[in-house]
Amino acid sequence: MEPNDIGVEVLLNDPGFSFNISALNDLLDTGEARMPDGFEPVTETENAYNTPGSDTYLLRSYSDPDLGVVVRFEDLSDMLLSMGFDNPMKGISISIFIPGEAVLTEREMTCFSLTLTNTLPEGLSFLTEVSNLGFSDAVEYSDDMFYSLSFKYNDTELYLTRVHPGGEDGSTFTTTLDINVPNGSLDGDLRSKVSSLMNLLNTTLDYWDSSEKTYQNLHHYMIKVDPAIDPALLDWQSLMREELGHLADIGLISGLNGTDILAISSRCTTGGYGTGGRLFYSYPAGEWTTYNSKELPSLLYGSFDPNKIHGQEDLPEVSVPRTDRPDPGLSAGLLIIIAAGAALLLLGSLLFQRVDRAVKLNHIRRKLIYDRISQKPGIHFSALMKDLNLKPGVASYHLNRLEKAELIKSYQDGMYRRFYLYEERIDMKVMLSDLQKIIVHTISEEPGISQMDISRMIGKSKVVINYHVRFLRDLGLLVLEREGRETHCFLTLQGVNMSKA
Repeated sequence: MEPNDIGVEVLLNDPGFSFNISALNDLLDTGEARMPDGFEPVTETENAYNTPGSDTYLLRSYSDPDLGVVVRFEDLSDMLLSMGFDNPMKGISISIFIPGEAVLTEREMTCFSLTLTNTLPEGLSFLTEVSNLGFSDAVEYSDDMFYSLSFKYNDTELYLTRVHPGGEDGSTFTTTLDINVPNGSLDGDLRSKVSSLMNLLNTTLDYWDSSEKTYQNLHHYMIKVDPAIDPALLDWQSLMREELGHLADIGLISGLNGTDILAISSRCTTGGYGTGGRLFYSYPAGEWTTYNSKELPSLLYGSFDPNKIHGQEDLPEVSVPRTDRPDPGLSAGLLIIIAAGAALLLLGSLLFQRVDRAVKLNHIRRKLIYDRISQKPGIHFSALMKDLNLKPGVASYHLNRLEKAELIKSYQDGMYRRFYLYEERIDMKVMLSDLQKIIVHTISEEPGISQMDISRMIGKSKVVINYHVRFLRDLGLLVLEREGRETHCFLTLQGVNMSKA
């Protein structure tokens, strides 16, 4: 599998966006994020752009915890300014990827190189010519000092470069043609194509007689990922849309509205992980584009960096379920439903819960969890993880999805949370933890209190409070009312009675 198959990436470089690094540090505190070895959290966003080893956070994808997310603060502005580009390139990059490992292999290559002087006319493009000769994958870049063209013939890689100026009077430029040929693939057709290319360079030299030849073992990176995840079946648009919405919800990104999210996510039609395929906002074009456009030089592509691939063991083991959001595949439909009215939204969500039951079980891990609960009614969370060899974040995510689809139900039994099939009749006992009792008492004392205020009063993170509040809501002890970005909490009659017990 090639690097471009394993994910999508965007650099949020619009100066209209602002970032609050404390939101990421809050996730570090709750275990929903971690930093790679050797990295330390910083306290100010401005420092994160320039301090080595303090700007990269690893998370699990909000939409699917089988996938990983890298959030990284970056500032390429100075480098690009020195190269003549004034597009603001300062912000955070969001990468969603399939966890895996970079597999390093060796391939033996025969490398040919020929350097010529003053043979390539200034300002001439060879993009059309190499395509007409039958070469493929041509990528071109040119400026006042440099011209480069990379292209391929089957597995053979060719690079044409021109550097100018040189010499005492500044009029000398050199042209180099490098060809990397896998052993055994130097056939007559390639020789013929290169001869035609030499004619375009205004030289009568025979490339194969004049070039320097060396044999090399070159490193080659491939990606080994979870075989249960097929990149071709992933909806990268929905994944990026949900991830950006979630990061905005937790306060990491300000100024990112729904229009921006749709404009960005709509470009994530295929995997394009890494600098070469990363989206960014182009001010000259006035739209979100990619590095492999004419906006930036191919020199920024770089080689594939295996250190950016993280396995499942590198990602945080999230034990706190995320805030409920719609399933990614439903997001576009929800926009239409919202526009049609709140009544249709309620009806659509109820219908979706019913219709989506079978879809939920299409996921192999979800089906295993459902079957194990069917075999062992009342199984608790830790036993379920042990039986199926699941990590906490993965188990809690899929259990939450199964509960939302009304395929299973659960209740707290002392220290344990037990799970049953939804249709199974059981004696539900409400046994609250100490923290949940404090939350109920706090809401009783201040009806309508926001989750943010509960977090401040109790001294627990927003993520933890959010989880327990929603658990109490699902038990029927309280109701939530949303006003702007705040959610206010009110006890039901059952909750009031519980607070007096």
